[in-house]
Amino acid sequence: TDVTIAALFSWGAQNWRATGWIGVGILEAPVKSFEQNDVLSYAVEWLYRMNEQLRVAVGARGRTSTRGVIPLGTEDLGEFLVSGEWKIGQLLLDVGFGHGFTRNSSDWLLGGGMTWTLAR
Repeated sequence: TDVTIAALFSWGAQNWRATGWIGVGILEAPVKSFEQNDVLSYAVEWLYRMNEQLRVAVGARGRTSTRGVIPLGTEDLGEFLVSGEWKIGQLLLDVGFGHGFTRNSSDWLLGGGMTWTLAR
């Protein structure tokens, strides 16, 4: 069982917002029974609304181990992310890409999606 406790923050103005969190997690090692790792987890993101239809964001997220010997499956992870959202009426299209900056992170990330919003 994994447990995380974190402090959240959000700060912004009319067209931009900065959000993030920092916390401590206890991760169960998936390979070896009754072994765990304590990690420092983090995320930060800056969002900018260019106009009513277009929003862009940049950020980073990850975790770092607090131990010298790291159990397999609980290694350090970190990713840099860039994304954009385009709103067309009630339809929201988004695309994002990223790159890992630790040895065990994903090399490249690519994602996208479409959301139908009920409220305007």
